[in-house]
Amino acid sequence: MYTNKYLQAIVPEGTTVLGAETISAAAAVHGQYLVTRPGAISQIGFFVTTLVASDTLDGVVEFNRRPTPGSGTGEVQLGTLTIPDGTAVGKLIVKDITPVKLVPGDALSLELLTQCTDASSAAGAGYYFFTFAPEEEEIANLVNVTASA
Repeated sequence: MYTNKYLQAIVPEGTTVLGAETISAAAAVHGQYLVTRPGAISQIGFFVTTLVASDTLDGVVEFNRRPTPGSGTGEVQLGTLTIPDGTAVGKLIVKDITPVKLVPGDALSLELLTQCTDASSAAGAGYYFFTFAPEEEEIANLVNVTASA
């Protein structure tokens, strides 16, 4: 039987990151997840929950590894996803990426890079998702982790 003992390997910072991203809004950081166990991201995605209307310019979302949560200094882009005009509710935009290792103390930043625009009324929203595979490692080997007495 498979059991995952690392359900909290990567946790949301606050509740904003858990909400839907409106891709017709101004470009901005949506939120971030905090990494508590080492592991790798191998796939990124966006689950559409509002029909996308963007006949002028498609929205683009971005996933980034940040070595310091809340700071863009040293940020590394994991990948971007273009959310095309006409994408229906319930459709997923997915991209396999070269696995990127995250370590405790890192953050996974989710950002709307390009606001979508439409000749009449731009629209579109959805949720970020990703595949994260935790890795085994001794606490003593993790630079940003201190074992409590």
